[in-house]
Amino acid sequence: MFGGQEIFAGFVAFVLVASLRPRDVRNLWRRIRRAFLSSRPSASSTAEAVLKRVRVIDGDTIQEMRTGVRYRIENIDAPETGERAKCFRERQAGEVAKQTARTIFERAGRIVARPIGRDDVYGRTVARIDVDGQDFGTIMIQKGLARPWGGEKEVWCGPKGGLAMLARARTAEWNCKTCAKWTNAGGAKAKFLPVAKTQPDRPVVAMSSDRRTAAPQTKG
Repeated sequence: MFGGQEIFAGFVAFVLVASLRPRDVRNLWRRIRRAFLSSRPSASSTAEAVLKRVRVIDGDTIQEMRTGVRYRIENIDAPETGERAKCFRERQAGEVAKQTARTIFERAGRIVARPIGRDDVYGRTVARIDVDGQDFGTIMIQKGLARPWGGEKEVWCGPKGGLAMLARARTAEWNCKTCAKWTNAGGAKAKFLPVAKTQPDRPVVAMSSDRRTAAPQTKG
């Protein structure tokens, strides 16, 4: 049986949750779930794995097609793509990051995943990815296509979001209604042009020779 204190605490919690907007309730649930899953050991092995057929999901997520394992890059956060993006510029930047990642993996001779021993909230194996001996996350940060992962998802849009931060770091100009306009004084102005139609997602094959080819699409 529950005591008076437990009943009162439950009532207070119910009132507080009921007073929140649906969006706030979803965000609260995500935080609780993320905190629980981030401390849960990964069911997958922590052993390093050489990746042969890589499919790029977005700028910070890839999939090994032979095993079906999805890897969330541990040390970066890249803009979202498609409907997950919160503004046009985030979607545009996300597509640029995705295509750049595909190019990096297509040209790679050796790709190694180094799991850190846990899964993320979506069940992806969290790992560092090495491309020909270089850390993939560091490469994306240096190119201005991702930011260091700070422990939880942050906004990209708005004057204080990630796009504005990258613009200041890259002396680039971003100009849109939701992410404002940023450019360094005296810096070269640069804008992302509308993203052209991208090629269908397909795995890329890591090869040791100079010829980098894409694996044929599979049906199903």
